[in-house]
Amino acid sequence: SIWVIRKATGLGGTAKLLNLTDKIIAFPNHFLKSEVASNFKVPFVSTPDLPFDKINEKLSKRIKYLYSIGAVISANNLIKRESKTNKDLKAYLQETLKAYVSCNTVLTTHSKALFIDFNNHNTIIFDEDPLSTILETGEITLNDLNRLAQAVTNKKDKNILEKYINIITSGLTNCVESSKEFILNNISAIEDIILNNKDYDSNVLNFLKSDYYALEESDVSKLYFLKHNSLNSGNLRNKKIIILSATANEFIYKALYGNRVKFIDISKVELKGAIIQDTQYSLSRASMKNEKVLNEVKSKLPEDIDVITFAGFKHSFENAVPDLHFGKCTGSNILEGKDLAVIGTPHIKSIQYLLYAKALDIKISPHDFKMNLSRVIHNDLEFRIVTFNKKELQWIQFHFIEEQIKQAIGRGRALRNMIIVYFHSSYPLPESCLTEKEKYIGLCKLNR
Repeated sequence: SIWVIRKATGLGGTAKLLNLTDKIIAFPNHFLKSEVASNFKVPFVSTPDLPFDKINEKLSKRIKYLYSIGAVISANNLIKRESKTNKDLKAYLQETLKAYVSCNTVLTTHSKALFIDFNNHNTIIFDEDPLSTILETGEITLNDLNRLAQAVTNKKDKNILEKYINIITSGLTNCVESSKEFILNNISAIEDIILNNKDYDSNVLNFLKSDYYALEESDVSKLYFLKHNSLNSGNLRNKKIIILSATANEFIYKALYGNRVKFIDISKVELKGAIIQDTQYSLSRASMKNEKVLNEVKSKLPEDIDVITFAGFKHSFENAVPDLHFGKCTGSNILEGKDLAVIGTPHIKSIQYLLYAKALDIKISPHDFKMNLSRVIHNDLEFRIVTFNKKELQWIQFHFIEEQIKQAIGRGRALRNMIIVYFHSSYPLPESCLTEKEKYIGLCKLNR
């Protein structure tokens, strides 16, 4: 089974992992993996991070470039070649192999847990939601695709790519199509073309391996795609999988994996602290470009309080946290026990919601994609938001908004600390103090 445990942020899920033996435990990135490793209480091995600080800059840039365009095999081959003369890369490969064959608990990343066969283990535990790795999205430019079609010498592949481009450019915008029917004959030759030409600046190889693509009406120069790295593929279908996350979504996981999913919700836990929410302004990126709105929000904040907001608006706040912003908050403890402010309503691109809907096998029409300011009821709260007509699309949208908001708010660990989180967004959370009475009670509880 796939056990999805939706838990309150700060409830102690990660602490419960520290004594586990004979498991694969996967984290979103190497930083969080290393942080937990320093507290682990039983024998374990850890998949290492690449020693970029110990190899020359040219090689480092080349490896990073190969990963950025989706040339994982070529990146790995380059590392193997260089390891013959580079002791740090040799040690990296040795530690990696040691982790792959170990029978002890292995600490690793979400991506390695999905793509590597850990044959000595029957259970994989994902600390935090791996959905962004399972449903991997990206974008490429049509310029890169045209450039590739011109460079390919194999006539069959050239014809396939030209046909592919013609179908894409003559097709409907805001409409998701399957990529699977375009099967290239010599993908390794195409990879060589991309690797030997530095003009490619988008993830062309991952696009060619994707499941779905779509053109957005507002910018037809870009193509968005999605690859489903399924938990039902390979040897993952035979493993017990546990997902521990404050934001895991029952609807999404059951749409992907059906009756294999067992969902447990322990997210509704009373906070020691309080979330004081101001819903006056939407505070989307567009809203925050209004200087009057931004200044009014800033005037309501306590002096010198730490602020988490969009990466592109950090310059607007004197105390914006340098290393944290929407989309990059998961697992950090640097603000634990401190009052903080979270400013904004984070949306992803609307075309991405369509790609996710397709991956979840939700039937949609062009009419469903239209977004309007609507009054909705969600989490037993009624509010107004620019959203879709179709309920399932709304649920997907609300999940991705809540995911980023809750990760940001959770950095202060209000569950177990008597702090205040000042949250400014028109998107209401059920755990927030929303009415004046609730705010008064919340502040009285904290003697503020």
